[in-house]
Amino acid sequence: MNFIKNVVSTLNFPDRLRAEGGYTGEFNWNSGLSINQMQSNIDSAQQNPQSYSLSQQAASLLTSIEVLENDNNDPIAALIFISDTSDSALRNSDRWFSKLSNIQITFVLLGTNVDSLKLRSFGSNFIYWPDLALSQPDSWDLLFNNAFGCSGSGPAPTPGGLPTIPTLPTISNTATTCPCPLTTETSYTSFTGTTQTPYIPCNSWISFGIDNTMALNSSAYLTQRAFISNAIGALNHPERLQLIDFSSGVYERWNNYDTITQIQLNVLSIPQEYSYHPLQSQFGALATQYTKLYSYGNPVAAIIFISNTTDAAIAGADQYISFLKGVKITFVMLGSNVDSTKLIKFSSNFIYWSDLSQPQPENWDSLSYSAYGCDGKNNKHF
Repeated sequence: MNFIKNVVSTLNFPDRLRAEGGYTGEFNWNSGLSINQMQSNIDSAQQNPQSYSLSQQAASLLTSIEVLENDNNDPIAALIFISDTSDSALRNSDRWFSKLSNIQITFVLLGTNVDSLKLRSFGSNFIYWPDLALSQPDSWDLLFNNAFGCSGSGPAPTPGGLPTIPTLPTISNTATTCPCPLTTETSYTSFTGTTQTPYIPCNSWISFGIDNTMALNSSAYLTQRAFISNAIGALNHPERLQLIDFSSGVYERWNNYDTITQIQLNVLSIPQEYSYHPLQSQFGALATQYTKLYSYGNPVAAIIFISNTTDAAIAGADQYISFLKGVKITFVMLGSNVDSTKLIKFSSNFIYWSDLSQPQPENWDSLSYSAYGCDGKNNKHF
C-alpha cells in the first residue's frame, strides 16, 4: 500500500486515476479527489479477510470502463497486484477479461507463491515482486512506463550518438587473490584502436551465461539457446561479446576474433549436459575473464540464465562476488521453479522467463538495454 501511495504521488492528473481492492473501491476515475485525498484513501484501506477473487476485480474494472467517457480514445491501463493464483482465486475470470482486450493489463505478482503461467490467458504483461521486504517491484523503474499504457517504454539508444556512461569501478587485485579457476587459455590482444562502426546497443562488454544443465527439458533448452543466438545477431561488435556455459566454462572470450555469425554458430553448438553444475562454476569462469579484461572504462555486463536456485546450486558462488563488483549482473530466471530472493545477495537485476514456450523472456524489449549495461546506472551488489 505504501508503494501504491508513493506511485500516486508521482502522477499529476488525479482524474485519470482509479484504485480498488478486491472487494472495495478506494476511488474511481473522474472522482474529483486531489492526489493528497487519494493517498489518504489508500492509507485508510483495510485488509479484507475474504478469499481473493480476480473475477470480482475484473468485473468491477469492466463496469468502470463501460461508464467512462473516453472520447479521445486515450490508452487505458490497469495494474493488478495479485498474491493468489489458485484455481479458486481465478475462477470465472475469463468471462470478464474477454471484454477487456483493449486494456493494457499488467499483473504485479506478489511473493513467491504465484504462478504467472496461470494468468497468461488474461494478459501477457508481468512485473514481479518476489521479495516484499524491498520497497518496489523488480525492474519497476524500467517497466512502469509500459505498465501505465504509455508508448515508447523503456530506454533506447540516442539517435545519432551513444549515451555517455560513467566509468564503472575497477577491482583491486592487491587485497585478495581471486579463487578463479586456473586455465591455459590463449592470450588475446585487446583492441586499442577506434572504429567507425557505432556500438549496438552501446559500447559495453557483454557476457552471456547459458544454462545447459539438466534442470531444463530439451525443448526449453533449445528455446533458450535459439534466443541467445538471436540476441547476439542483433549486436555488431563481436570482440565485445563473451559466452560461458555452466558445464565447460568459457566458450567464447572477450576480444575474440570471430564474427557475429561464428559466435551464433558456437551458441547453437553448445550441447545440453545431463549433469549437475553449480552457479559457482559460472561465476568462477566470469571472474577469470573479468580479471584479465581491460575495459577502457566502458561498462561490463553479464546476463546469466539460470534454472536452478536450490541451496546446492548456489553454494560457493559468493566467494567470487567481490571480484565482480564492476560487472552489472542480470539473472534471467528460467521457468517457474526458480526463486530470485536466493540470488539477491549477488545482484538485484532480474528478468523472468516463466513460460519457456515463449520465444523470449518477459519484458525483454524493455529490460535488455539495461541488462546490456547501457543505462548508465551502477549495478547494485550486496
